[in-house]
Amino acid sequence: MSKTSINKNQWTSFLLTLIATLIGVFIAIWLSNYQDKKKERRDAIKLLHTAKLILEDTHNYTEALRVTISEIEKDSINVQIEGIKAENSIPYPYLLETIISNDLVSKNLSKFTHSSIYTNLINAKKLANHEMVHCYENHLKKC
Repeated sequence: MSKTSINKNQWTSFLLTLIATLIGVFIAIWLSNYQDKKKERRDAIKLLHTAKLILEDTHNYTEALRVTISEIEKDSINVQIEGIKAENSIPYPYLLETIISNDLVSKNLSKFTHSSIYTNLINAKKLANHEMVHCYENHLKKC
């Protein structure tokens, strides 16, 4: 019967290899997580830029609609104006709600900022009508 024994040098070599492998695996996991978080932040920033563009486009469209209706009001009777207003409602940025509720955005915004945006959206929804169009435009500018 042969005895297999591990001498001290082999044992030390095994432990050092094991430690080096574990350190390498931990560094690889850390780098992967770091890159994922960095990508998430970049994606969240892209979504927030899109949200800003949505607000700007909604504001510009609302302003143009208000000006157009004001011009038509000068030359029309009230019945026609009410019909035009009914067919051309004030736009509300529904897509903005979707963006803000996205997990990437909500994970990368502070609780205060997230609730502040939702509060502004609730107020915008209340103001999105022809009677409050000036207030709505100002509110969109401030958002």
